[in-house]
Amino acid sequence: MEHNNQEIEIEKTDIEKLRTLAEQGDADAQCELGLAYEEGDDVEQDYEKAAHWLTLAAEQGDALAQIWLGDLYLRGEGIEQSDEKALLWYNKAVEQGEALAHYKLGLMYFSGWGVKQDYTEALRLFIKSTEEQDGAVIENADCLIGDMYYHGLGTEQNYSEALRWYLRASNDVDAQLNLGNMYYDGIGVKQDYSEAMKWFLKAAEQDHTIAQFNLGVMYDDGEGVDVNHAEAARWFRLAAEKGDADAQFNLATMYASGDGVELDMDEACRWLQKATEQGDEKAREWLEKLQENNKNG
Repeated sequence: MEHNNQEIEIEKTDIEKLRTLAEQGDADAQCELGLAYEEGDDVEQDYEKAAHWLTLAAEQGDALAQIWLGDLYLRGEGIEQSDEKALLWYNKAVEQGEALAHYKLGLMYFSGWGVKQDYTEALRLFIKSTEEQDGAVIENADCLIGDMYYHGLGTEQNYSEALRWYLRASNDVDAQLNLGNMYYDGIGVKQDYSEAMKWFLKAAEQDHTIAQFNLGVMYDDGEGVDVNHAEAARWFRLAAEKGDADAQFNLATMYASGDGVELDMDEACRWLQKATEQGDEKAREWLEKLQENNKNG
């Protein structure tokens, strides 16, 4: 059973024993049973029962229960939604030094949920979450810290620090995209198309739409790689199928010219129509032109 980088395993044969312990007031058992109900692990998913058992454990000081109860309040699942109560339980877990609680509380300050938005406090809590953790890596925190240094949120803009934190989160798909962008544009590093392609590829292989589009551009333009229109079309198609209007337009132009794909005006019009429906003005103009040419035979 997994929840927010924490893992608890419950054997099916142990669920009744767990319930018995929980009913006897065992906080660990109450926490595990609450999580089982939240995730539907070995029991039918039931958020109200999850909230019940997590509340009992949280009130006894179980830090993980306090975090998961905070999550339920934040989402309003099985319990009345309340940013303020989510904040309260995250704070209680923070007092016990839980890394994940620092991260969750940081998100509250970052987004202004239940508190006045405060990027400086959010950054402090995110960094604290990386110091408190015991072995596990909260990659979302590392990536967010990188974003805050990159954009100068709660701190002075610092591309070198952004790069360092993105590299710490290098398994995170958004961090991979951001690293690719930094190397592609030469922001905080020497411009390096080959390095940019490496990071875009990592993100694209995790099905990141923008990374797939970026790879299409690089293959189409021969940036960091030999020009390969067929490979460009492959990546544009993957992004286009997920609704990326720019990829749809680029794929359409390839069908219209026969670059990297077999010439197919019907396919060109189909993809232009999809991009047009998303408000792409350039695609609309191309589509009208192709339709007019078809009429004129």
